[in-house]
Amino acid sequence: MRLGAKLPAIVGGLAVLLSFGAGTAAATPTPSLSDLQSAATTFLASEVAARHWTIDTQSLTQLSSMIEGDTIKVQYLVTQKHLLDYGAVNDVPVMKGLLGEQAQMTPAVASSAALVGYINEWQSNLASYISTPQLSHEELQVTASLDSNGDVEPSTVQVFELADENGDWVSAATDLI
Repeated sequence: MRLGAKLPAIVGGLAVLLSFGAGTAAATPTPSLSDLQSAATTFLASEVAARHWTIDTQSLTQLSSMIEGDTIKVQYLVTQKHLLDYGAVNDVPVMKGLLGEQAQMTPAVASSAALVGYINEWQSNLASYISTPQLSHEELQVTASLDSNGDVEPSTVQVFELADENGDWVSAATDLI
């Protein structure tokens, strides 16, 4: 290992850097965590676009990092406030669909209290999502293989989303860096 080199490690569930100085025997390369953070950021940008969000604030906090053999795993907590990115409630596809279906109904059904109440509830919720930033939290895990120099192999970077409270991860995206 090089003098003054630093390796990421997990301590109490938080990511820290372990420093090694003189007297350390073997040379162990230090992978670039910026490649993995870049992949997480790229994934988040695509997710925001797919969900038609505008981001008010966003932070990416590294929770842990671990090297197992030639694989590195980094977990992040994403905290963001977002708005639904539509100019008006009636521009949202689900609202267009509801109003289109209502227009095709008989006048008695279209003006029924149950249907009007249902549509009004959707309009109210969507108006809130368009005008009031919504707070969300998400955990991501980014993995990659390391080459013989300890550098991240870009073609192996994968992003996973935490699927449930059991700690199961599902593949989110590939080809991110």
